[in-house]
Formats: sequence, structure tokens, C-alpha cells
Amino acid sequence: VLALGWTTIVTQSVLLRSFLSVFYGNELVIGIVLASWLVLTGTGAAIGRRTSRRPVSLRTVILLQAALALLPLGSVLLLSYVKNLVFPPGTMIGIAESMYGSLLLLAPFCVISGFLFPVYAALLARGADTALVSRVYGLEAVGSVIGGILFTLLAVRFLNAAQTLVILAVMNLGIAFLVASSNQRKLLSLLPVALVLMLTLLSATTDLD
Repeated sequence: VLALGWTTIVTQSVLLRSFLSVFYGNELVIGIVLASWLVLTGTGAAIGRRTSRRPVSLRTVILLQAALALLPLGSVLLLSYVKNLVFPPGTMIGIAESMYGSLLLLAPFCVISGFLFPVYAALLARGADTALVSRVYGLEAVGSVIGGILFTLLAVRFLNAAQTLVILAVMNLGIAFLVASSNQRKLLSLLPVALVLMLTLLSATTDLD
């Protein structure tokens, strides 16, 4: 839960900067992106709240955690690629294009991150009192604060967007591995390891930024 808050705030910051750069944006683009973020995350949370009433399989949680690790990097790369593919270089992108572009590109990450929060809260609070649920909200908020501080003080100064998101991905894949291995899912624990090796190889051979 702590890592979920950390991941969402760092991803939001990186993607917001990317949207401003690619869409030649101003405060209006910031508002459009944040509005899309809230709507999509709220949609994911609503789906997760309904789903959490029934037990969610550990396999589903681990796979979604792995997807959450890779989607921010994929979204940034796709944002630059699609922009050059759809709009000629130098073209000013309008409000309508910014709206549907941000909704499409943010949807995978935002819906999954919104979905996971009530699922994690339900899993941790199962058989416990409501005070534990409030602590889950507190942990997510603390993760957001830590992520925001580290992004501002370290990532912005010393790392580019791709490096920041690769480190974030490795952290989340490490969590997926710990969850799988601690629950005796040895075969499933190989997936995060393979993805970390793939990211390491990709970062070593390609300038992702």
C-alpha cells in the first residue's frame, strides 16, 4: 500500500511533465490531465470496491502489480510515439485532442491503480476492525508524500523520465516477487524476475529517454 501511493504520485508527476512537453501545454493541459486522472482512478476504485466484496485471487493481485510496474514507462513511450504518428511535427494540439489523448493513455495505469487500492484495503482489513482500514489510507498517503519528496529532490535533478520509471518498475516488481514467494507461488514469482531482467537488458542496450 505504501508503494502504491509512492508509485501513483511519481507516475503522475512524470506523465504530467510528459504531457506538457508533447502537447506544448500550459495550465489548461494540466487541468485536463488531472481531471482525466481523477475520473479514471475513481472508475477503477469503484470497480475494485465491487470486486473486493468477493475474494480476489492472489494470482490476479500479483499480475496487476506487475502491470502497474510496467505501464508508466509504456505510457510515456507510447505518448511520444503516438504524438509523432498522429500529429505532424510542429502542430498545435487542441483541447479535444488533449482530452481524448489523456483519457486513452492514462486509462490502463489509472484504472489498475484505482482498482488495487480497495482490493488491498479489503484484503488487509479482512477479519479486522475499521481502524485498520483508516491505517491503510494513512499508509497510501505516507507513500505519496515520500514519493513526492524523493521525486522533487532526487529524480528531477539526477534522473531522466525513463530512468525514474525503470527504478519505479523494479521496486514494484520486487514487491510482486515478495508477495508471490512468501505465499509459496514459486512459478508465479519467476514472472517479476524475468521482467526485471528484461528491463535491465533494455536499459543497458537502449536509450529509452
